[in-house]
Amino acid sequence: MGNDDTTSQPAGQTRDPEPLSRELILELNFVPKWARHPPPRDYAGAEPPERERRRPPREGTAGRRTGRGAGRRDTARPRARPPRLPRPAEPPPARIQILPDQKQLGSLVRQIRSAGKAYPLGQVASLLLSNPDYCAVKIEIDPRDPAARLYECRACGRIAARRDLLLRHLAEAHLEEYFESEEIEQEAPQGNFVCVSRCGLSGFLLGPPNHHSTEQRIREIHQARYPDLALQEYRQRTEMTHDAETIERWKQEYRRQKVYRPKSGAGADTDPLSRFAAEIVFSRDVAPKLVIERSRIILPGRALDRIDDPGLTAAVRRCWDREARSPASLLLALQAAFDHMRLYVFRTAGGQRFVSPIRPAPLAPDHAVESIRDVLTFLRRHPGETRKGIVGKLRPGVGPDDPAAAELLFPLGWLIERGHIIEFFDGSLSVPLHGAPRRRAARTQSGRKRRRS
Repeated sequence: MGNDDTTSQPAGQTRDPEPLSRELILELNFVPKWARHPPPRDYAGAEPPERERRRPPREGTAGRRTGRGAGRRDTARPRARPPRLPRPAEPPPARIQILPDQKQLGSLVRQIRSAGKAYPLGQVASLLLSNPDYCAVKIEIDPRDPAARLYECRACGRIAARRDLLLRHLAEAHLEEYFESEEIEQEAPQGNFVCVSRCGLSGFLLGPPNHHSTEQRIREIHQARYPDLALQEYRQRTEMTHDAETIERWKQEYRRQKVYRPKSGAGADTDPLSRFAAEIVFSRDVAPKLVIERSRIILPGRALDRIDDPGLTAAVRRCWDREARSPASLLLALQAAFDHMRLYVFRTAGGQRFVSPIRPAPLAPDHAVESIRDVLTFLRRHPGETRKGIVGKLRPGVGPDDPAAAELLFPLGWLIERGHIIEFFDGSLSVPLHGAPRRRAARTQSGRKRRRS
């Protein structure tokens, strides 16, 4: 896959693919209802689809009523401004593909070979999509955008398409691995406080405008969490509240604070730092060493909660929904994988594609011995018949255990093994009438020259 691929899973957790793949084969053989299973929706942090987001009402229309008494109600109570909803995260410039899980695919191929039957490729793809354990997600940055990258946390494998989001994750999840903390208690703030300022982006309480600590806290939060915003723009995102309970909560937070010191290094003996001051030091001195830049990442289907980026998570979810409706990229990946593993994909007259361990090879009945010719001729006239049906129609009144039935079906196994008859997953039989499928592997330049010559 190259140096930019990761297919990691949590350390110490291994998964035996055999039981899952046996379940795949059983479900394919008995044609269950799995094709109607919806795709998984357990992505942590996934946003609802665009159509599920409700738009806020236009300002001035809230509380509007029609009919008698409408004006009387509007003048008696002021109209409330509708809440401002956050803008949906922009999807990153990435190409996302759903692929079969390699361990599951290898075990599935072994089971198909041992069964010796042909399975519908589209239903195999639908079955894989019905369970995240059967799939992997490939995320690849658009090569046309050289500035775009994927960022991975070296400590825990979290992934984001924006560096600032990963840095925020590092500060929130790993800061205390590099800083020791303790709670201190100081005197309650003195003064008359009638309001308190609050960060409109995170909800953090900043402090009353007339308290000396408020300005320092504004600058620390801005630098630690929102350095891409201009300071003046960040100030405009703050809001003021006169709620007495909120003011009291700020007093308690100010009175009992958590302070931090670096665990090692030159700054270990420095004065204690506030949480956001420690985040600034961490982002400057530690976080850059924990960031891995990649252009391509492959995640197990169950590991999608490692994506710490709302835009990227929403893009993966849309890709999975699109594949569940029409598994285009997964079908291409399956065809390439089956070809590499020497299975054969062929198309029936109705346009449906099947995968088989046996290469279809047409055989003209005129060139076969009588016992083989009878079976081939019958199946050409009655495609989709079963073994029981062949006996019942060619040897009426003969039981399945009768020697005459065994004599009739004896050449059938030989015909199936050589691809002259195709046995499908449901036991139906059919005769290939056209040429064998070609290999889909890429041809070398020298091979093309030899064929042209």
